[in-house]
Amino acid sequence: MSQKQVVWVCIVIMLLLVAWGTQNAAAQEKSVADAAIAAKVKTAINGDTGLSRMDISIEVYDGVVHLGGFVNSLADIARAEALARAVAGVTAVKSRMRLENRPTRAAVDHEVTL
Repeated sequence: MSQKQVVWVCIVIMLLLVAWGTQNAAAQEKSVADAAIAAKVKTAINGDTGLSRMDISIEVYDGVVHLGGFVNSLADIARAEALARAVAGVTAVKSRMRLENRPTRAAVDHEVTL
């Protein structure tokens, strides 16, 4: 391999390392931003006297807030979603929250057969 080829190979390797480092830094910035959003949403939900007693999970991926857990009413779901949407940086809210005291279909079927 000639000296010129070695130089070109080194340049290509350096460019690849710089590109990889830039992508890695961007991913870390998104991760930090998502963590900050999650903390703000958690603070907002825990600041609500009705919602603070409930087991609501909060995860954030690329600015999208994912809410889960159990609440007492549909109004609680709507309030948690509204609080999450009000946080700066949130691009969307996806909810998988469930009503705590709502019987499942299996429980209803079981009650009917007794």
